[in-house]
Amino acid sequence: MASPNCIMFSFFIVLLWSSCSVLSNTTPEKFYQCICKNSDFSEPFSTAFFTPKDASFIPILKSTAQNLRCLMPSVPKPELIFTPKTEPHVQAAVICAKQLDIQLRVRSGGHDYEGLSYISEIGSPFVIADLSKLRGIEVNLKEESAWAQAGATIGEVYYRISEKSKTLGFPAGIYTSLGIGGHITGGAYGSMMRKFGLGVDNVMDARIVNSKGTILDRKSMGEDLFWAIRGGGGASFGIILGWKLKLVVVPSTVTVFNIPKTLEDGAMKILYKWQQVVDKIDDGLFMKVIIKVVDKKEVKGEKTVQTTYNALFLGSVDRLLQIMNESFPELGLTQQDCTEMSWIESIMYNAGYPKNTPPKILLQGKSMFKNYFKAKSDFVKKPIPETGLEGLWKRQLEEDSPLLLWNPYGGMMAKISESDTPFPHRKGVIFMIQYVALWHQPDKELATKHVDWIRRLYDYMTSYVSTSPREAYVNYRDLDLGMNKNGNSNFSFAQASEWGNKYFKNNFNRRTPDLGLLRYVEVGGASKLIKEVHAGTCGPHMNGFMLVKKILRSGYFWLTMESDCILYVQKFHQCQTHADMIRVPPNELHVTSSSWPFVAWGMDVISPIKLAASNGHSYPSNYWDTALQSEYPPVPRLTLVYGNEAVIPAEVEIPSLRIIQEAKLSDAEWIQSRFEQLAHIDGRRINAVCHGQLYQNRMAKAFNKKARPRHFTPG
Repeated sequence: MASPNCIMFSFFIVLLWSSCSVLSNTTPEKFYQCICKNSDFSEPFSTAFFTPKDASFIPILKSTAQNLRCLMPSVPKPELIFTPKTEPHVQAAVICAKQLDIQLRVRSGGHDYEGLSYISEIGSPFVIADLSKLRGIEVNLKEESAWAQAGATIGEVYYRISEKSKTLGFPAGIYTSLGIGGHITGGAYGSMMRKFGLGVDNVMDARIVNSKGTILDRKSMGEDLFWAIRGGGGASFGIILGWKLKLVVVPSTVTVFNIPKTLEDGAMKILYKWQQVVDKIDDGLFMKVIIKVVDKKEVKGEKTVQTTYNALFLGSVDRLLQIMNESFPELGLTQQDCTEMSWIESIMYNAGYPKNTPPKILLQGKSMFKNYFKAKSDFVKKPIPETGLEGLWKRQLEEDSPLLLWNPYGGMMAKISESDTPFPHRKGVIFMIQYVALWHQPDKELATKHVDWIRRLYDYMTSYVSTSPREAYVNYRDLDLGMNKNGNSNFSFAQASEWGNKYFKNNFNRRTPDLGLLRYVEVGGASKLIKEVHAGTCGPHMNGFMLVKKILRSGYFWLTMESDCILYVQKFHQCQTHADMIRVPPNELHVTSSSWPFVAWGMDVISPIKLAASNGHSYPSNYWDTALQSEYPPVPRLTLVYGNEAVIPAEVEIPSLRIIQEAKLSDAEWIQSRFEQLAHIDGRRINAVCHGQLYQNRMAKAFNKKARPRHFTPG
């Protein structure tokens, strides 16, 4: 029986939409009815649906959207906004979107740089699932952890932690209106990342709704999926419901400073020095640079470039001054430039809140900065020379409101492997650049002007940033790098690699034969992994090819793994010592292919054979060498095919087209099957050789047990 709540609201929906066209009403009405069928009613959700006819539709659409460029009149709008209040509501939304073939866009904090959490360029109807009502936070001081629902903002998480403890924190973003659901799926960097790593490096568990509408935690989803959601991009693998965060210990007193330097103050040389020290300086110091265009103080109407050094140090001002004087005296930091405060106060300071603003304002989850903008990102692995900086200043001065943010790396970021999470930008990165072009009017021509400028700047920086690939940060999503054309679900893996390799590097293309993700192993970790998987196991069953298979089954991959494994087994001393033995001492064994005549007689196969009927006549022991082998001079000793290379019958190991047709396989299945068989053909040959060696060794051992030693003397 249908719920009264559902019946009454359905009647209200019919009345509300009766004046609308049938086509425009179909999607919201069907979606609501489907939600009714697939949800419980312990939590009423009649006020969770908003259509374009509702007065609150536009305010809700704009409520958390950060990039106003994505809300211009020409941008497609959703047919419905659904604000689930419980986790089962999210499950129902996934099930219904699948049943009705409707696009489902998921929004947490609305900080997607291209607005993909609340817009769609595909053209088909779409619905927004806005998770802003799911913002519960539970802090566990004993476990030093916290559960945060996906709709909560980073600022709310920070405040709830500080409520319970003054010495615990979490390393995530600087902008407090970031929704934690999407923020962590891209990595979640912040001002403590050099000390504690990214937000994804400090996630203990998660709850997610998969494409079937099932809620999974870390145990039920498996380590592969848990690995993928921590940095693999928002909404790529399901809808995040919440994260379990590992809290970190922060000092009771931290220090901040903010020092501006213009070109007239020697900003270029200071910034060049900053590049040389910022990734090597104390791990507790995060010193980013904000670069923008300002008015000159001396000359009215003229512009100059200003670099502002904004820092957080996890410690006292005295220790900070000591570090800066040793590593970066060029900045000229003094005690008057620094301010000591608590960790939560530093959050307010770096987020741009006015002085003395109470931290409780973070619970509002509101953004202080909403603009029309276009952004891009880069990673720098060697200092940009002063000539490059000069060109950068020149292009900065061409734009009205340019903004560059240089965020330092090093510290813990260099200690964590690229493959620990999908976020690959780790060791070797000095700093990350965020380019931003800002404007304040919803004018299409104005937007084109600013977007063209940032694209030219991005092209100019090509020779100064990472290459092969040119890396990009997935949370600074940039559709200029590539996108699915018109929502084409048949978009190939090779085409997706156009941007996938830039966001994820080698983490993008690691897959098992069943298309599951593999963890990419760096060169430094490969030898350790081989040693652990091999575990000293020798014998023909653990050759290089078998070792490769075992590592793949364990879920790891690197480009040279086959050659590395073969070389490891060849050089492994114990394997070479005991290669032809199975649980026997390393003594030389003598194996013959035809020992059956002698076992019955109990005779030594090595000594000359004497005939009892003759008068001391004996056959020579080297009869094969001197007589039989002369009949086949070109044939290697003990070759069974007499000069021809042994081959595996194609009809058995590699099915032909005739076999494929009989099996009624598709071309794609046949090609995939043939590729897999060819890829492992060498391994099968090695297995055959190993099997033969194993058989001979076992036979030799059996015969040696029965052989009775004899000593013969001539005469």
